[in-house]
Amino acid sequence: MGYSLSAMPPPAEASRRDVLISTAGDLFCQYGIHKVGIDWIIEEAGVAKATLYRHFPCKDDLVVAALQDVSVQGRVALHAALDAASHNPRGRFLALPDAISRAGRHGCVFVLAAQEFPARSHAVHKVSIVHKRAMRDVYAALAKEAGSTLSVADAGSQSQLIIDGVYAAVALGPADAKRAIPAAKQLLTLLLSAD
Repeated sequence: MGYSLSAMPPPAEASRRDVLISTAGDLFCQYGIHKVGIDWIIEEAGVAKATLYRHFPCKDDLVVAALQDVSVQGRVALHAALDAASHNPRGRFLALPDAISRAGRHGCVFVLAAQEFPARSHAVHKVSIVHKRAMRDVYAALAKEAGSTLSVADAGSQSQLIIDGVYAAVALGPADAKRAIPAAKQLLTLLLSAD
């Protein structure tokens, strides 16, 4: 079965859609989802309201697309930051708190999204869960590569608890982040030696 070229949006429309997603994602990460209205997104993206609704019939559709994009872009940026920090697995794992502190200046948007949309059946809550589980798997893989003897599940869960603590501290401000980062590195080091 072939693809229909007529079903694909023209390049200008595709780029407007991408601008909407990127703009919404940036605003949601900085201010939360409920605080950011459609008019604010439209103004920041520089598009017409009709363009937004052509791509996203309701705000929830845009929220889901934006969070999915933030998830993908965030994982790419995290791996790039870890690669830049160290070439050995232990160094990459222990660089997590620094990388998270630079990326998560406003806390974890996925935790915030799950709180703002608490119904587990809601699409935004589901996207948040998918992301957090994917990140738990990333942390587990990094821990195992660094030599953790814990089970994959335990390495992932314990790493995620530590990293989520870094997100929370960073959201509170620079002084809290400054104290949390070395503490998180110490906990991650202990995790690598745990049985």
